Amino acid sequence: MTGIFAIAPQLVLATTPIPDTAVSACQLKPSRWADISSPLPGVISQVFVKQGVTVNRGDSLVGLDNKEEISLLKLAEERAEFASRKLSRNSVIRDSGLLPEQQADELETESKLAKLEAQQLKDRIDRSVIRAPFSGTVVRINTEVGEKVSDEPLLSVANLQQLHAELIIDAGWYRNAVVGNLLGLVIQGHDDLVFGKIKTIDPLIDTASYTFTTIVELDNKTKKLLAGQRCGLSTLEET
Repeated sequence: MTGIFAIAPQLVLATTPIPDTAVSACQLKPSRWADISSPLPGVISQVFVKQGVTVNRGDSLVGLDNKEEISLLKLAEERAEFASRKLSRNSVIRDSGLLPEQQADELETESKLAKLEAQQLKDRIDRSVIRAPFSGTVVRINTEVGEKVSDEPLLSVANLQQLHAELIIDAGWYRNAVVGNLLGLVIQGHDDLVFGKIKTIDPLIDTASYTFTTIVELDNKTKKLLAGQRCGLSTLEET
């Protein structure tokens, strides 16, 4: 595959000595990708983001209609407050031992259950807002306001500030790949060489193709590289 690239100049760099001819495939991918679905059934009431925007971990992405839950929460909080007042009013009698034990247990249980119901509704309301699991870019939006939640992902978020180059390498060079070592890559449509460190090495060799997969981590804070671009290994001389 390296034939699609211009020949890179020879460099002198401490790096992993793997020839470009050993690489049968190389492609850039997001370092992290998430297809985000809703944990609850319901109807989409808000889409807070647009495709292509950058989000931080915890940012609101999509909101479900939660008017019913908000109304139920108000009632549950009033019941919890009432149960707490009733328990407080009977505390003196309870402490004196004049309140039957069964009645005291019923008051305490009523108060606990009311608070638990209110907390469950708060949790449900919180989960009705789907948030970003990590910082990244919204790369797909598959829903809009008014649609019902389905089994399909609502949207997708990817980390594009750090990319992974996935290289498929001839197994004969397995011992030459070392985690942490540098690799110089030629990126399709990119004039300059890009250097990255080997992040992971597949512990198994594919017997059918006699190859193994290596992931190289690339810094892409400038966003000059694009996920999906093809790449090739540059020919480097080891010091």
